[in-house]
Amino acid sequence: MPPLPPELADLAGVGTVVIHEADLAAPGAGEAEDRALLDDAEAERADRFAFRHLTRRFVAKRAILRRCLASRLGLAPETIAFTKGARDKPAIDPACLAGADPAAARLRFNLSDTGDRLAVALTLDREVGIDIEEPRDRTEPDALARGVMTEEEYAAWAALSDDAARQAAFFRLWTRKEAVMKALGAGLGLPPRRFAVGIAPYGVEGGRVPAPERLPEGLAAPEGSIRLVDLDLPDGLPGAVALVDALPRPVSAPGR
Repeated sequence: MPPLPPELADLAGVGTVVIHEADLAAPGAGEAEDRALLDDAEAERADRFAFRHLTRRFVAKRAILRRCLASRLGLAPETIAFTKGARDKPAIDPACLAGADPAAARLRFNLSDTGDRLAVALTLDREVGIDIEEPRDRTEPDALARGVMTEEEYAAWAALSDDAARQAAFFRLWTRKEAVMKALGAGLGLPPRRFAVGIAPYGVEGGRVPAPERLPEGLAAPEGSIRLVDLDLPDGLPGAVALVDALPRPVSAPGR
């Protein structure tokens, strides 16, 4: 395989994921400069928000993503174009890579935001998903936990000693599940109770979970397992990255 260009060199190595973090409220480029990078669909979406601060945050998020990708692709941010895969998972449109290094076609990304925090995950060749969440109290935590956990996960969660431990475990589990669903391009079309990720901390090396056997129509289930890593983010913000590290197999026929 040809050597990687310098912009992608730190992504070399099987399973390497680089995370870019940003504060959407931090001073940066002006909104007019950011908006100039957006395509027509993004600009139209920005104008549909009912509140000014949501418009500004959306514009900043899309501009940061474009600058992040452009710095890796050797292209101008405004030339980055996006497409959608099965069930609307965003991807870089190959048509915009005509002037880039051939290795640029290997770049994969995913992003997540919560409050004013943004995280972008970058890797090569493999589908990736990332989720970050701002912890908040839930009015009916037990019902919510039952709705997203397997029976074994719920039993382990309910056995924890206090509310603080249960809240931390819930968000640890939820960010993992959301990252998996995003990596597979399934979104909430894959019920979170259908697969297990556990509630205990993984440790520095992360963990592996079996790939869900049944995915929404149009998606191929990966062979083997999915790698999961809990993120160590500022202020203790919960987060996780999922990496699909095997080629997909054909989707099973309905009912099998």
